[in-house]
Amino acid sequence: MPSHALAANAYAQHSASVSSPRGIEFKAFQRVTAQLSAALEDGVPLFKLAEAIHLNNRLWAILATDLLSDNNQLPKELRAQLFGLSEYARKTGLRAMTGQADPKELVEINNIIMRGLRESEAATPAARPADAADAHHAAAGA
Repeated sequence: MPSHALAANAYAQHSASVSSPRGIEFKAFQRVTAQLSAALEDGVPLFKLAEAIHLNNRLWAILATDLLSDNNQLPKELRAQLFGLSEYARKTGLRAMTGQADPKELVEINNIIMRGLRESEAATPAARPADAADAHHAAAGA
């Protein structure tokens, strides 16, 4: 097969697996939540929990910035609610690092967000082919 055909084939496979913005957000929450959950296991050094909480706070800070953007297309009321949740999650993370809050609450918050993202993505018909490709690539990489 000529090299340009190989390149075109590789590009087509990659572009088919590119996620929607909601899919990307879901994957970010999935990775951060997995790291938080792993850090909560017995015998894991405390600094691993601090790293996971810091990563979670960074994710929420990025989302808060996006929620404040004029380019964000979510309804204003939902944006305001999510922004409030982002502040709550970040404050809870800081309190969890000092033992004043249960870090499991961060996992619960993130799981709720992931459930909403998954439902929102499933409700978008155009998102289904990319989801299938992503699931295939995720399974192949695991």
